[in-house]
Parts: sequence; structure tokens; C-alpha cells
Amino acid sequence: MIARIARWDPFPDTPWVTEVGCSVPGILALYHVVDDRDGSGLSISFAQDDADFDTVTRAILAENARRGPDGFTGSPTDVATYRVHAYRTST
Repeated sequence: MIARIARWDPFPDTPWVTEVGCSVPGILALYHVVDDRDGSGLSISFAQDDADFDTVTRAILAENARRGPDGFTGSPTDVATYRVHAYRTST
């Protein structure tokens, strides 16, 4: 499993991104977390090892372009990818 973390400052108000991102095969989950104090945030994606994050980015950018002025501007200030070492989910 792979985790991709993108830091945004400010974080765009785009709840539709999680739906578009999770529609790409291999993406397991996508979370957006925002610091209410300053508006910065993280986009945290979890994916199977063979998932193509470039495909996710292209899907999001295509939908953003389709939305025109209702889309977002800017890009993440930092993006990092990690291999998930261990995880557990509650049941």
C-alpha cells in the first residue's frame, strides 16, 4: 500500500475531488483534512502498490477544467509518497 500526502496552503474548497480521485482504479481512500485556524490542509490518498497517482492527478485536473470558474486554482506546496509500513482499521 502507498500513501501520498499533498500539503496545500490554502486548501481549496473542493469536496468533489475525493469522489473523482476515488473513481480511479487502485485508489483505496482519499481524505482531506483542514486546519481551521489558517486554512491550510492535507490531501491524503491511500492506494494499492500498482496505482498510478498521475492518472488520479489527470482525472482531477480534467474535472477541474470542466468546472471552469467553479474549479480551484493553485497547486500543492509539497507532495510526498510513502510506502505504508503497517495499518489497522476498526471494525
